[in-house]
Formats: sequence, C-alpha cells, structure tokens
Amino acid sequence: TLTDLNLENDSLQLQTAFLSVELESEEQYSDSLSTEVAQSIDEIETLENTLTDLNTENDSLQFQTAFLSVELESEEQYSDSLTTEVAQSIDEIETLEHTLTDLNLENDSLQLQTAFLSVELESEEQYSDSLSTEVAQSIDEIETLENTLTDLNTENDSLYEELDSLQAALTLLLLNDSLHQESNTINEVEIPLFLPQGWGMFGYTCVDPMSVVDAFIPIADRVILIKDYNGEIYFPEFNFNGLGNLIYSRGYQSYLSEEVFDFSICPTLLAE
Repeated sequence: TLTDLNLENDSLQLQTAFLSVELESEEQYSDSLSTEVAQSIDEIETLENTLTDLNTENDSLQFQTAFLSVELESEEQYSDSLTTEVAQSIDEIETLEHTLTDLNLENDSLQLQTAFLSVELESEEQYSDSLSTEVAQSIDEIETLENTLTDLNTENDSLYEELDSLQAALTLLLLNDSLHQESNTINEVEIPLFLPQGWGMFGYTCVDPMSVVDAFIPIADRVILIKDYNGEIYFPEFNFNGLGNLIYSRGYQSYLSEEVFDFSICPTLLAE
C-alpha cells in the first residue's frame, strides 16, 4: 500500500510540475499578446491621425481650387468686356481678341481639369492604403495648375496694358485729326493735377505708360500712397512699388501729406 501511495505521490508531483510549466508558458504568451495588442492600438491611432490630417489638407485644396475658379470667372468677364470695346477700333485689337479667346478656352480646360482632380480626391479618400501617394500626386498637379493660372494672369495683364496703349494711341490719333481739322496750331499746355492733402483721385492721360516712381519723383517727399483699382500700391516711404506703371485712361487714388500745386505728369494738347 505504501509503495502504491508513493507511486501515486510521484505521479501527482510530476503532473503538478507539468502544470506549472504550462502556466508559465501561458503567462508568457499572454504578455506577448498584450504587447502586440498595445502596439496594434498605437498603430491604429497613428493611422487615424494621418487620415485626419490628409482629409484636412484635401478640404484646404478644394477651397483653394474653388477660389481660383471664381477668380478665373471674374477675369474672363473683364477680358470679354475689354475685347468687345476694343475690337471695333483697329486690326491689332482684333488679333488680341482672338488671343484672349484662346486664353479663355485654356482657362475653361483648366477649370475642367481642376474639377476632375477634386472628384478624384473625393474618391481617393475611400482608399486609405494608397491615399498618401495619390494625394501627393494631386498636390503636385494642383501646384502646376496654379503656376499655369499665374502665368495666364500675367499674360492677361500684359494684354490689358497693350490694349490700353492701343486705346491711348487711337485716342491721340483721333484728337490730332480733330485738332488738325479745326486749326493748324497745336500747343502743349501744362495743366496741373488736383492733388489735395489726404485722399484724392486723378486720371492718367499720358499716351505712353510711365513708372509711378518716375512720375512722382518731383513730389516724392509729399506722397504717402498711390493706389490703383486692383488695390496695388506705391509706398515711397518703404521703397515699395507694387503698382508698376501708370496706364492711359486709368484712375488712381492718392494720399498726400499736404496739397500739391502746379504739378502735372505730361502736357495737354490744345489748339489755338
């Protein structure tokens, strides 16, 4: 009986030892699983933050694209109005009108491309695995479109200046013709501009464009600000010229420290 009991005790001890080993193995496996689960949770949170940032960036890009579209529509309306008025005058203006039409077609094409990119961006939000790469490509394409739009706006500004110069030349020709019909004597008379202290307005009647810096050199010490219809300014105190050239037939705002008398930018033609 004692022998059987001893054998049974030995068997129980072996089973106990085996169970202890199994428990230690289970605890180690449980610790490993807990670590992996924590890491997975951290990775999921990182991915969620990344997706949130990308969605925010997409919203910003869509807003910028919409703003650019509104600007393009405004530019097209202004360009169409100028082209209609000038096309009735001379052949050179008709050529510029065709050029502006081509630019409008390019603008429409760019708007379609921008809208297509917006639809693609919305679709790409559903594919989180490839979202980062596709959004980066879309950003590059939008930057390219913005650069293209900037170039088009610059070209439009150049065309507007050329149109204004042609209008000025035509006006001068008509004026000279009228003066010659009435009299053979034409005099250049210096008629001073009205430049009050504080805010004022004046029109530029010189045929040729002139740098705003050169135009106001004689009274630069009394000029605080010159501003055009686009809000571009000439700020002599800080040597800042965002306005560029004065253009025939355009109006400008002035802000002076004191009233200026007997100052004109160019002479006026008068017949005796």
